[in-house]
Amino acid sequence: MRTKTLLLSAAAMLAVGIVSSQAQSTVYSQNVVGYANVVTPGNGSTYYSMTVPFVIGASNGANEVFGTNGLTDTTTILTWNGGGYTSTVFASPTDENISGVQWYTDQNEDTAAQIPVLPPGEGFFLQPGPGNLTNTFAGTIAAPLGGTTNMTLVGNGATYYSVGSIIPFAGYITNIGGVNMTNLPDTSTILTWNGSGYTSTVYAAPTDENISGIQFYTDQNEDTPAPCPTLIVGQGFFLQPGPGTYLWSETLPSN
Repeated sequence: MRTKTLLLSAAAMLAVGIVSSQAQSTVYSQNVVGYANVVTPGNGSTYYSMTVPFVIGASNGANEVFGTNGLTDTTTILTWNGGGYTSTVFASPTDENISGVQWYTDQNEDTAAQIPVLPPGEGFFLQPGPGNLTNTFAGTIAAPLGGTTNMTLVGNGATYYSVGSIIPFAGYITNIGGVNMTNLPDTSTILTWNGSGYTSTVYAAPTDENISGIQFYTDQNEDTPAPCPTLIVGQGFFLQPGPGTYLWSETLPSN
């Protein structure tokens, strides 16, 4: 059974003093243009695992995704850099420590930071500052109408990817036309944020099921069946593919 040292060490940094819940959302769309309302009330300590399923603005920068006044003061965005999290703190226009600068490397707002970029298909954590916050993500759905978009992930049994569906999708990850992760390499692990930590689910290829007809387990030994992971709209998650090259295909139905 492989240990998950890289990710769990990063997760441990989040676990101290964090209480979290999943975001609630409603989606409205027509053709390939749409928007999603994602409710993320903040108390200065709650973290949400998220993804942006739309192409927004010129770069999908956080300033375009959330708007310059869409976030509460001291909101923190954590983006995965491959070995840990890059933290960026937002300052409201009335609370800038440096005039004209709204993004900083820490809560003290001493050092200006680059605006986080939140592309479709990549996951991130949002820790809103105190207050009720409903994020309205509006843009073009990243997948072509009636077409398929592919993401290639190279697995070595140790590398984690912070990902999310590029389609506004809710339900089981095996649903056709949604995330449709039915061809994962054997021993791939999916980590979903449960509010205070990660729920780990291991995938068994059809040729390697320890229990006939069961493809999801709680651990690499495949002793205990687990429910198929589910997602809500705008939810990010971690994927650690088993060895090999995994082609994740998502299709946006034309009707």
